Amino acid sequence: MPVIVEQTDDGYRLIDGQRRTLAATDAKLDTIPAVVIDPLADDAGRIIRQLVVNEHREQLTDADRTAAFQTLFDLNVSADQIARKTKTPKARVETALKVAASPHAGLSE
Repeated sequence: MPVIVEQTDDGYRLIDGQRRTLAATDAKLDTIPAVVIDPLADDAGRIIRQLVVNEHREQLTDADRTAAFQTLFDLNVSADQIARKTKTPKARVETALKVAASPHAGLSE
């Protein structure tokens, strides 16, 4: 299965396939199959795409998902937009944002 990358000014940014890339490096492979996708213009778009890719690949922890939602919110993406773009129920997004804003957030895992 090829890794997914986007082209940058300096080369390529890995979007999906970190474990495959690390395994190829350990095996001292010079190249690996890759699919090059169009880069997104903004950080919010990249975070949403990474969140969706990771959610389908493996179950994200609530802490990872909450951190991603908070980062998007900090980038002026509304809870409604986060919900629509990640196909997450709006109530779940709003709850995660409340948890992230809590003064006790991050004290326990």
